[in-house]
Amino acid sequence: MSTRLQVILLIVLILAIGFIVSEISKKKIDFKFGIVWIVISLVLILFTIWNGLLIWLTHLVGIATPINFLYLLAILLLVWIVYSMSKTIALLQEKIKRLSQELAILRKDSARGKKADPLGEMRKDAGQSQEDE
Repeated sequence: MSTRLQVILLIVLILAIGFIVSEISKKKIDFKFGIVWIVISLVLILFTIWNGLLIWLTHLVGIATPINFLYLLAILLLVWIVYSMSKTIALLQEKIKRLSQELAILRKDSARGKKADPLGEMRKDAGQSQEDE
């Protein structure tokens, strides 16, 4: 890799880290996912500075060329990101379902004229889950 390309890559990766840190501080990216992107950028900086590391890892794993090793890493990373996002979506769907049910109960109680305690159901559930353990 030429020195000029290394310098360009380093500048782009450092700017990317700065952008990610700024997005984390603005709460636009979840901290957990921001850290993942920062680690990925740092690994790419390491590969950019030290070309021998990528070649050594490629031979260690038994892959023919370094680009194929990078493709493998990218595919594994994308699979992990999809899994992590799927897990997060499932948790959020469960929270939405629970909140929708609580809202329906509150609306039903208010339509009947009862004084609703929005935290009452949550307190009961918390007490039951602690007793169950």
